[in-house]
Amino acid sequence: FDDGTAPASQVVTIGASSRFNIHVPDLFAGVFGSSQRRFGVLVESLGASPAPLVVEWSVYSNAGGVSWAAGASAPAMKLR
Repeated sequence: FDDGTAPASQVVTIGASSRFNIHVPDLFAGVFGSSQRRFGVLVESLGASPAPLVVEWSVYSNAGGVSWAAGASAPAMKLR
């Protein structure tokens, strides 16, 4: 977190060739509470033979009473 809060982690098991969405404030409710906070995410495949991953980020907003009226998404940046 950019405010100095200690890092938090979560292990999520995802099946091969599947898609999985994570709503970060729900997964880390104890850290986020009801406030909006800036954060970063590191996604890793674990184990003796880590699987290749495709990771993207998406953000959506509502406007004028229309759900998901605006949004954006892009591939995540590979760190290693």
